[in-house]
Amino acid sequence: MESSGKKLHGSPEQSMSYHEHPAFEPIVHQCEVMKRICSMTFSYARMDMPVLITGETGTGKELIARAIHEVSNRADQPFVVVDCAALPETLLGNELFGHERGAYTGADKKQPGLFAAANKGTVFLDEIGELHLTAQAALLRVLQDGSYRPYGSVRLMSTDVRIIAATNRDLEEASVRRTFRLDLFHRIRSAVLQMPPLRSRTADIPLLVRHFMRKLAPPGGQPLEVSPMAMSRLLGHPWEGNVRELENRIRSAIALASNGRLTVEDIFPERAEPGDGNGGLPSLRSVRTSLSKDTEGQYLERILRKTNGNVSEAARIAGVHRTHLYNLMRQYEIDPADYRLAY
Repeated sequence: MESSGKKLHGSPEQSMSYHEHPAFEPIVHQCEVMKRICSMTFSYARMDMPVLITGETGTGKELIARAIHEVSNRADQPFVVVDCAALPETLLGNELFGHERGAYTGADKKQPGLFAAANKGTVFLDEIGELHLTAQAALLRVLQDGSYRPYGSVRLMSTDVRIIAATNRDLEEASVRRTFRLDLFHRIRSAVLQMPPLRSRTADIPLLVRHFMRKLAPPGGQPLEVSPMAMSRLLGHPWEGNVRELENRIRSAIALASNGRLTVEDIFPERAEPGDGNGGLPSLRSVRTSLSKDTEGQYLERILRKTNGNVSEAARIAGVHRTHLYNLMRQYEIDPADYRLAY
């Protein structure tokens, strides 16, 4: 389908790379895999064809979809988001394609659907794998010839939209199980972008943390820091919710933070439990929330006395990597040899 829309930020053909386009500013990254994704996104955006974005929940699929729209010739036209998982089958067709007056009880006036509202623009179908088969058939017609039939109408309507779809499901497997139409699968996968999980782009975590700390800080508040132990834990966390989980944890940690620093127990408060079978010593992530007046340095001295200067055992109790424990000991000028028993 051809588009007559104009570019919002100038012609992509005049840009040397995606870095120069403001559509990519919200996509915080420095790792090579994300650079490649952004470069592919920039290229696909200039071609008016469907794009399928795959990846786990929270990986930033909607950010990529918005970048495609903002770079494309449809940039000054509507960008309409449809959450396919949030709409029941009985309402989905009505939401997408609208209805005629009198189409059903209570339909006292004609109501255009989202495809009519998005004409000349882009429709982003989030979690397209959740679409029911009836809606899949109607969507296939839109992709084939730009036509659809509003509920209760005998006439076909036409629309000129670009379809961008996203899913965290394996649509090819779903097509084998016949829960997703194979012909629709091939239609929407003209171009495919596979979003990496956050655990495979850990080099971006410090950058993302700083970004969210600036974004979420209270107005007029002092800039916060992240303790070395907290950063170590952030880098080692599995991040099943990916970037969305990271943003939510930083948001709640800012509310808990004191002394201008985010600590492990601020970011992972659910793990801040005393004891853990370590001879009565809490993990480092729970020290600042306890009634103890110990500083970090005093805490490190305590666990080194407890472990007779065994840094590996001390790191296990503290719940951090041994390298980061060494860095903290250098910061507080603590020598583990001073705590080893002489025999």
